[in-house]
Amino acid sequence: MKWGGNLFTIRSSFSFVNGASVLSRNLHAHFRVLDHTGGTVKSLYRKPIRGLLAASVCSVIALASTPGLNAEELKAENEGESCVWSTNFTVGDLDGGVWDSVVFDDGDGPALYVGGTFLHASGVEVNHVARWDGESWSALAGSTGIGVNEEVRALAVFDDGSGPALYVGGDFTEVGGAAAAYVARWDGSSWDTLTGASGTGTSGPVWSLATFDDGTGSGLYVGGDFDDAGGIEVMHIGRWDGTEWSALIGTSGTGTNNTVHKMITWDDGSGTSLYAGGRFSWAG
Repeated sequence: MKWGGNLFTIRSSFSFVNGASVLSRNLHAHFRVLDHTGGTVKSLYRKPIRGLLAASVCSVIALASTPGLNAEELKAENEGESCVWSTNFTVGDLDGGVWDSVVFDDGDGPALYVGGTFLHASGVEVNHVARWDGESWSALAGSTGIGVNEEVRALAVFDDGSGPALYVGGDFTEVGGAAAAYVARWDGSSWDTLTGASGTGTSGPVWSLATFDDGTGSGLYVGGDFDDAGGIEVMHIGRWDGTEWSALIGTSGTGTNNTVHKMITWDDGSGTSLYAGGRFSWAG
C-alpha cells in the first residue's frame, strides 16, 4: 500500500457477476481516505456507501457513493483501459449504505451478495443483506423472518468442511427471525449461528471477516468490538473452525486491546499471514 498524502494506491483483485459468470481482474485503484481519527484508519470509506455501481469493462465491483461522487474521489485505472459503468444498478436500488460485498455460489450459480444499512433492494424487503444474480435482487429469508435486524458490516465465504457458505457479521442480534450474536452462516437456503461448546457468536459487533489457514487447517477469523467469542475470551479477534471458537494468543496476551476493523491475508515472501488493523495499540 502506498500513501500519497491523502490517497492510498492499492493493487488488488475485484470480482463482479455478469449474468452467471464471475470475472476478476487486477487493477490499480485510488481511494480517498474519508476518516482517520487518533492515528487509526478505520476504513478507506468510513461512512456507509450509498448505491452500487459495477464496471463492466474494468471487471470491477466498486461500492461508490452516488450523491457527491466525482472521478477524483474514486478513480480506477485499468492498465490504460477506460472504465465503462454498467447501468444495471440505479440510485434507487438500495435505500441505504453498503459496507461489504462478496461473490458466493449458493448452488444456483455465483451471485453478488451485499451487506449494509439498507432495508430494501429495488423495492424488495431484504433487511441489510441481499443477493444480486445479474438481473434482480432477492432476500435471504429464514423460517421466521428476512435478513437480519441490524446493519451488516462484513461478508466472507468459508468452507467449514460441509461445503462453502456465506458468513455475515455486523451489529445484528437476529437472523431470519431467530436469535443470533453478531455473526451467522447462510448456506443458500437457511441461517445458522456459530455455536461452540461454551456459547454462540460474539459478545459485541463484528467489523471484519477473513479466511486463513494457520497450518492447522482453514479457519474463519472474526474481528470487531467484542471480548468473547463462543463464551471464550478472545479480545476483539477470534477463530471459528466450523465447530469451535479459539483465541489468538501471543507471548504476552490474547488478541488486541481495542477494536479490530479490518483483516486481510498476504504473503510477504515468507509465507501467507493474517494482517489485522484497527484502533488497538498492542496485540498478543
